[in-house]
Amino acid sequence: MKAQWMILGFGMTIASYAQMMNMTIPFATAMKDSMVRMSAGMHSAPVNGNPDHDFATVMIPHHQGGIDMANAELQYGKDPAMRKVAQDLINDQQGQINQLQAWLDRAPKAAKQVK
Repeated sequence: MKAQWMILGFGMTIASYAQMMNMTIPFATAMKDSMVRMSAGMHSAPVNGNPDHDFATVMIPHHQGGIDMANAELQYGKDPAMRKVAQDLINDQQGQINQLQAWLDRAPKAAKQVK
């Protein structure tokens, strides 16, 4: 069964993207879904014009996208070196998400206001 979903707004199906990238369709679908969620999260982040605040709110979904992609590698990938990179990425980016969220939680009200 040929996948008919569109990817990245270029009229490319999952199957053609998977073929082009030499990926299996389940892996390509997981990667596409990760990128779509990441992009939507970044575009809908609650920005307010304060660079510190906006950096934190946009980077959280960006890092979560990296974690989601790394999880796809752990689910479908076989190479031990790449699986280690994926696991390290998950650990690093989750730590950074925690740091960003902690900053947002304790940020002074001035950082949460439009400047």
